[in-house]
Amino acid sequence: MNNENIEKCPFHQLLNQNSMELEQVKYVSGKNISLEQAVFELLPETGSVEVQRDTPLREHKTHTHPTNETLLIIEGEITFYAENQKIPCKSGDRILLPANTKHSSIAGPNGCLYIIALEFVNPEIEKVGARI
Repeated sequence: MNNENIEKCPFHQLLNQNSMELEQVKYVSGKNISLEQAVFELLPETGSVEVQRDTPLREHKTHTHPTNETLLIIEGEITFYAENQKIPCKSGDRILLPANTKHSSIAGPNGCLYIIALEFVNPEIEKVGARI
């Protein structure tokens, strides 16, 4: 099979075109948000987002991801640990997590529901219609 004729997935090509370079984790405080609002806020023009549900006190051990991520909390609470920071989050809060950042998390006592986008989506910039 000749791999020269195989096209790359357009969604995954967009991941490498992210115009903002962020060198550290950024926390953005927000207000309560519904699942539908969160999905449409983070959904790229072409592509998808991931809906993640963590059971009460679910722990994600220290790991990394090869892409930038935005995590938007919908319900419950979760605490992220990254770059020697403890970052408690609730509904409406978001974390901008640069690629390859070592991080872990623990869901709150009632669990947590959140959306993950594979790019940076910052509400401070969204208000003027641009993505970073």
